[in-house]
Amino acid sequence: NNSASEVAFGPIRAENRAGERRAGNGGHRGPHHATFHRGSYDSLYRQSICGLTKSRRHGRNEGELKALVYHGTKDVSVDSVPDAKIEKPTDVVVKITTTNICGSDLHMYEGRTNVGKGTVLGHENLGRVEEVGNAVDTVKVGDYVCLPFNIGCGFCANCERGLTGFCLTCAEPGSAGAAYGFAGMGPYSGGQAEYLRVPYGLQLPTASL
Repeated sequence: NNSASEVAFGPIRAENRAGERRAGNGGHRGPHHATFHRGSYDSLYRQSICGLTKSRRHGRNEGELKALVYHGTKDVSVDSVPDAKIEKPTDVVVKITTTNICGSDLHMYEGRTNVGKGTVLGHENLGRVEEVGNAVDTVKVGDYVCLPFNIGCGFCANCERGLTGFCLTCAEPGSAGAAYGFAGMGPYSGGQAEYLRVPYGLQLPTASL
């Protein structure tokens, strides 16, 4: 679905959102490292966890976070990776409260794509806004939001036609579009992590919980 509503993500009401779901304590490769049988959603899910800013991050070490990292065919682990942060005034950082595994994640997990080693997976994500860039005034810290698969700027020719899955701004040359943690769709980290950087959050609709 390439509707205009997919330009970015929209707030969801607190009474409808799922509770926080994270698996395990995370950690470097070692005790948390695992390999799984073909098509094992449950096993893969057990490995996943659920400057220029206004922020309310408290009680954690800045600089790194836990995320599900791809290391090769049927080889993923929860590792420490660089922190999600505001890189442009149009960015938003979301604390992930719920993330899902898509069937297309299994294509990468089982080695049927060219996904790079070190990629943080996860493109079906919900969470709470923790930081917003100075150019963002349509959502605020504390809003609960749902993210689409694709990433769109909202103002290129394709986005203005509603074809946000084929954003000309966010897609790298030679790729059809941009997405979180997906093979061939840009350098964007996925949301099977504690926090996620969301580009072009200035397109988010306003809402109150």
